[in-house]
Amino acid sequence: MMNLHTVVMFLYLVLLTVGVTGLKNKTWLKCVDHWPETFNDTAGGCSFSVSPESASYFSSQVRHNSYNFVHLNLHFRNTSLYWTRCVVEADKWVWTFDGVDGAMVYLTWPVEYNLLSLGLLDSHTLRDQRILIDSHGECDLIIGTPLMTFQVMKALANMTEKLIRDSNDNVKYDSSVWCYKERIIVAQEKWFMCRYILCPFEALAYRCCGWDKNKPGNEHKIKCKTTKQQLKWFFPFILGSLAFVYSPIFVFGIVGFLHRKCSSNERKLLKVGRGVSVEYGTFPNLAYPCINEEETLTGDFHTEEDVIFYNPMKLGSIFECFKRNTCRVPKTFFRCLFLLACLSVLVIKLLIYNYMVKEFVVESVRQTVPMGFLSILAKTKLQRHNYLPWFYGPIPALVLFVLSSLLFICLPHDLAAFLSNGLLEENKGISISPLTSDINIKTKYGSLPSVYHVNGYKKMKLIMTSQILMLLNMKFWKYCLLIYRARWNSFLNRKYGISYALCYLIFPIYFIVCLVEMLLCLLYFGCPVLFFFFTGIRAYCGSVLAICSQRFPVFNIFKLVLTVIVFVFLLVLLYLFSIIFIDSFIFISQVLTYTYTGLFANPDFSYGYIILAITVAMYIFESINSIHSTYDDLFIDVKNVCVKLEEEKKYPEMQLTYSLDEFIGISRKLFYYVIQTTRPFRKEIFVSLLKIGLIASVLYVSVVLLSDFQDFRRMSDLMQTAVTIFLCLLPKIIKSVCQVNETKWMMHRSLELKNAVHYYCRREMKKKRESKL
Repeated sequence: MMNLHTVVMFLYLVLLTVGVTGLKNKTWLKCVDHWPETFNDTAGGCSFSVSPESASYFSSQVRHNSYNFVHLNLHFRNTSLYWTRCVVEADKWVWTFDGVDGAMVYLTWPVEYNLLSLGLLDSHTLRDQRILIDSHGECDLIIGTPLMTFQVMKALANMTEKLIRDSNDNVKYDSSVWCYKERIIVAQEKWFMCRYILCPFEALAYRCCGWDKNKPGNEHKIKCKTTKQQLKWFFPFILGSLAFVYSPIFVFGIVGFLHRKCSSNERKLLKVGRGVSVEYGTFPNLAYPCINEEETLTGDFHTEEDVIFYNPMKLGSIFECFKRNTCRVPKTFFRCLFLLACLSVLVIKLLIYNYMVKEFVVESVRQTVPMGFLSILAKTKLQRHNYLPWFYGPIPALVLFVLSSLLFICLPHDLAAFLSNGLLEENKGISISPLTSDINIKTKYGSLPSVYHVNGYKKMKLIMTSQILMLLNMKFWKYCLLIYRARWNSFLNRKYGISYALCYLIFPIYFIVCLVEMLLCLLYFGCPVLFFFFTGIRAYCGSVLAICSQRFPVFNIFKLVLTVIVFVFLLVLLYLFSIIFIDSFIFISQVLTYTYTGLFANPDFSYGYIILAITVAMYIFESINSIHSTYDDLFIDVKNVCVKLEEEKKYPEMQLTYSLDEFIGISRKLFYYVIQTTRPFRKEIFVSLLKIGLIASVLYVSVVLLSDFQDFRRMSDLMQTAVTIFLCLLPKIIKSVCQVNETKWMMHRSLELKNAVHYYCRREMKKKRESKL
C-alpha cells in the first residue's frame, strides 16, 4: 500500500506537469526552496540513466588524470528540459567528492574561480564533460523540483558507482556529491544592496545531493541537503573595500608625482663657484644657499654652465621627455586619461567575462541573479532591471558618470589648487569641534611638516596621511577633551538662569554627543575616502556660491538652487565613482586572492608558473636597472675623457671639469650631447623592452611545454631541479652568446665617445669665437 508521502509527491508531479504545458526551453515556475531529505525511487514511472559510453569515459578520465572536480554538461534524450525560475544553467552540473583529494571547498567559491585564479585552480578540473542521459517512461523534466531532480541525481549516482567499481579505492569516491546552481532568495535589504550598490556575497548557491553515509550496510541511499551550499568566501570583498577606503592616498600620491614631473617650474640651482651652478637636490647633504637661475653669478664665459657630479639619467627620466614634448598637450587631456584609468579595470573585467563566461552571466541575469556591472553583457531589457534601475541600467549610469566627471574635472583651470580650496585652513580662534580642526592641528598631531608650500595633490595626500597618524596620537584625544570641556564651561557661564539641576540632566546627553563626535572623528579622519568626498563637495559648492555672489550678482537669488543642483550632481557622481572603484578593487582582490590560493592548492601544476613569475620579475628588474647602469658607466667614461683632455690641454679655452671638494663634475650640456649622439635614451628603453619581451616569451613557451607534457611531473626531484635551473639560466646563456665580441664592441664605443667629446668641444669653441666677433 502506498504511503501518504508517495501520494503527495505524485500529485505534486501531476500539477507541475499540467503547469508546464505549452512552455518552451525556459520557465518561470515558482522556486522550491525546502526539499525533503530522501525520496522514493519511482516518480510515476519516469526514470533516467546515463549512457554506457558517457559513464565509461567519465570513469576513465577521472581515474587516469586524478580529477577531483568535473563540470558535467548534461544532454537529455527523449525528453524536454525545463527548470524553475531559481535554477541557473539547468544542464550544467558539477561533481566532486569530500576528503583529502576532494574539492568540496570549490563549492564555496564563485563559479568563475578558474578565471579569477588565472587557471591555476583548474589543474585537477575537467570541464565540459558531455554526459548523455536517456529518459525512460513519461517524463516532464523540471530541474529545481525535488522529485524530478532526484531522478537525475540517481542517474548520476549510478554513473559514479561505475567509477567506484573501476577504481582501486572503494572509499575515496564514496562521499561524491552532484550539484547544480540556484539563485538565493535574500532579504529585501540585501536585495536592495545588490541592485543599487554591490553584493557583499554571492547570489548563487549549489544545490547538492550525495550518498547518506549513516546508512547501515553497503546500501547507497541518496540524501539531499535541506540548505544550499552558499558561496561565502568574503575575504576578497573585505580586501577590496579596505583598498577603496584608503585609495585616495595612493591616487593623489601618483597624480601628485606626475604633476610635479610635468610641471614647468624653473629648476632651483646651488651656487658652487663663479659661473657654475648645480641642480638642487643633486647633493642633498651640501649646505649651499638655494638661488634661482637668474641670480647665479656670471663667470669667464658668457653662457652659464650647469654642472652634474653623477649620472642624472634613470628610468624616471622618461618623464623629462614627457615634460619637453607631451606636457604641451592641454591639461584637460591628462584629466581625461585619468577618467579612462578609472574605468580601465571595469572594461578589462567585462572583456574577460565576455570572452570566457558570457553564457553563464547572461543566464544569471535572465534568472534575475544580481550580477552588478556584468549585467552589461546581457540584453538591454534584462540589464536595466538587474542593476541600477534608477539610472535605467548600468550603461546609462556609466554614460552619466563619464559626462559628469568630464564636467567637474575639466572645468577648473588648476584642479590641484581648486581642490585645496575645500580644505579647512587656519581657523579664527579655537575650533568648536575636533571635526573642524584646521591644517595646523592635523600636521602638529600627525607629526608631518608644513603643507602650505606644496601643490594641491601632494597637500591632499599629506593631510590624509596626517589625519590617520593623528588618530594614533594620544595628544589629539587630549585636545578633543579640552574642546569638550571648554564647550561645557561656556555653556555653564551663560547667564540664562539655568539651574544646576537642569545641567545635571543635560550632561548625560552632552556626554553621549561627545562620544558620537569622537566616533565621527574616527570615521572622518580614519577613512580618507570620506574626507575626499567632503572636501570635493566644499570646493565645488563653495565655488558656485562665490561665482553667484561676485561675478554674477543677478544670479544671487538663485544661488541656493544652483548650489543644491551642484550638490545633487556631486552626490550622484561620488555614488557612481564609489561603486565603480569598489567593483574594480574587488575584482583585483579576487584575482590576487584566488591566484595566490592556486599557487599553494596545486603546487604540482603551479610549479612552472612560479618559476616563470620569479624569473621574469628578476630579469625585468635587471633590465630596468641596466638603463641606469649603462649611463653610470657612460658618465664615468665621459668624465675620464674630460680629465684627460684637460691634462693634455687640448682645449685651453674651455673648462671641461669642475671640482667640489673631492668630487669632479662635468657639464650637463656635454653629457646630454654625448647621450644624444652615442646612446639615445629612447634606444635604451626600446632595447630593454625588447629584452624583457624576448625573455618572457622564451620562458612562457618553456613553461607551457612543461605543463602540457606530463613527463615533467613524473621526473625525479633532481631532474626537476636541473630543468628549473636550466630555464632560469636560459636568458643568461643567450646573453653570453651575444657578447662574444664584447672587447671589440667596447673599443668601438670608446672611440665613438671620444669623437663625440672632441666634436662638442670644437663646436663650442667655434660658437665662442663667433660671439666675440
